[in-house]
Amino acid sequence: MKHLTSMKRTYKLLAPLCGMMLAAAALNAQTWDPAKFMGAENLKRGMTGHILTVVEDTIVEQLPFEILSVERNSFPKGDLIWAVGKGDKFQHMGTVGGMSGSPAVIDGKIIGALAYGYSNSKDPLIGITPIKQMLTVWDRNMVPTPPGRKSAPPGAGAILPDMRMWTDALENGADGVYDQMELQYEMPEEVLKGAPQYDYLRGQTMRRLDVPVAVTGFSQAMGPFIEEMFAKRGMTVLQGAGSGNPNNVDPNPPVVAGSAVGTEYMRGDYGMFGFGTLTYREGDKILAYGHPANGEGDVYLPLSSGTVHFVVSSRVRSSKVASGLQVIGTMTQDREPAIAGVVGDAPAYIPMTVVVKKEGTEDRVFNYELIDEPFYTGLVARTAAGVSLDTAEKYFGKYALSADVTIEFDEASGLEPLRKRDNFSGAAGPGFAAASMMSPISPILNNWYDEVAVKRIHLELEYRDQRENAAIQKVRIGKRRVRPGEHVEIAVTYRPYLEAPVVKRYKIQIPENAAEGFAFLFIGDPSSHEFWERQRASQRYQANSVQQLVKNLERGGGDRGVVISVVSARMGLAVSGEELPNIPVTMLNVMDTPQHRGGTGLTSGSIILEERRETPFLPNGSALMTFFIDPLAP
Repeated sequence: MKHLTSMKRTYKLLAPLCGMMLAAAALNAQTWDPAKFMGAENLKRGMTGHILTVVEDTIVEQLPFEILSVERNSFPKGDLIWAVGKGDKFQHMGTVGGMSGSPAVIDGKIIGALAYGYSNSKDPLIGITPIKQMLTVWDRNMVPTPPGRKSAPPGAGAILPDMRMWTDALENGADGVYDQMELQYEMPEEVLKGAPQYDYLRGQTMRRLDVPVAVTGFSQAMGPFIEEMFAKRGMTVLQGAGSGNPNNVDPNPPVVAGSAVGTEYMRGDYGMFGFGTLTYREGDKILAYGHPANGEGDVYLPLSSGTVHFVVSSRVRSSKVASGLQVIGTMTQDREPAIAGVVGDAPAYIPMTVVVKKEGTEDRVFNYELIDEPFYTGLVARTAAGVSLDTAEKYFGKYALSADVTIEFDEASGLEPLRKRDNFSGAAGPGFAAASMMSPISPILNNWYDEVAVKRIHLELEYRDQRENAAIQKVRIGKRRVRPGEHVEIAVTYRPYLEAPVVKRYKIQIPENAAEGFAFLFIGDPSSHEFWERQRASQRYQANSVQQLVKNLERGGGDRGVVISVVSARMGLAVSGEELPNIPVTMLNVMDTPQHRGGTGLTSGSIILEERRETPFLPNGSALMTFFIDPLAP
């Protein structure tokens, strides 16, 4: 009787599973329609057909081809159909970036989607992903599902390094920036790593067709950054109209097989449109590309229709140049055989405003919409900030810039807006300085602690056509032995740009309760001070919540001036992102032991004084020196 009960229970468990398997089989049987599709097993050399694709505007055309071969197991459990394009257009263009997903049709039946090709090939060879493999993507979740709020418990994880250091590196290595400008017409090595077909010396390469990303204009300064950003995901950047409808075509073209579709990574005054071709539509469900976009699996990304301006024919790999038109739905799947999505509602974009101010001129206001996606949002926000200033002012040369950013978050996160101010000056690219203000976005969207959505971004840039920075050359302290409560004079020698050195004197008061012993005096610009603090008390920057992370990202910058900090030699303790200074040795032994690690960390000294003093210029650099706090000092 026990055995019978066990069998009954087993049946109860297996019944739902069998039902699901039968349902899946029924779904596949229903999806596969021999009246619409032809399997690769039915193809023979010499069979002819045509692909459907857009070459101009939104008009779907037929381009003929002839079957060459079916390559079995070209991928694990996946075949690839090879054909050769026929006709004048194919002979002239070859395989074309942006044709990915163009349905290949024989006798009125879809056999698959154009998705692969050879670079440097004299014949227009086309690789076709079989439609049977593409349809399996529909077996996945096809319901548009935004990322849920998944609060995570406190865990290990570090924030990204302060991107201001990248800007400073540009300032200090301006020659390198100009070298990059001189080489702008050469293919960057970073691009070649991800797209070797563009190097003639590397021969013929069979690869999936690139997803072209058409961008509005092409910022001379930001261009290499944009190219590298998309090359990492196997995409190729093209100068063109990334968004908008300059040809006044139908803004709402039919969403049918052969139409241009893709994702607008940025919309508005600057556009970025990564696109391919729609393969098949059944009701509101669509298949496209014949290969992955980014290969992210389950996704929640906007899909847009597009218009093709023209095809750039190349001896290496031709490409369409297109613009996004209207958002038409949501990409839900990004898999090896295809991308899939649903026509209808779409994810919201993040509004971003950049205001460029310059005395004596009218404010320039730029409006953008950014894709909401952890990898891309921060990068395209940097691009928007950089190209705005490039467009309003200039790419390179002397400048001074005061920047204020406000990043608002969704109400569900409970986060207050992140607000930060910073100042820059130099002779490299002002656009790079503006772009660095967007550096907090990626760490927040990719944090360990909670799902956070950015609601709105507002950036104000006050630009001046002059250099206002001055290097800190020398620092002198009035006394090497100082009493608690005593005032001390500090003399700082600055060297402004193209001017004679200037000496500024500051008086600070050592706190009455300052402990006896050695102390450090730091004086420097806010960025250098932030770097020093990260070395002195690194554990303070290891956040345990998204709130602490935002607080850390707000550190540094501020109004123009120089930071003066006095640090005693007595160690402190950083706990959960906060600092406890001057901790007694007995407490240190309890809270920081070999048996207890994580969440706490010793600091190299304790802050006893920290002030910011105004300067008529933007200081660069820092100095660190020691003195002695002695109650018996003369």
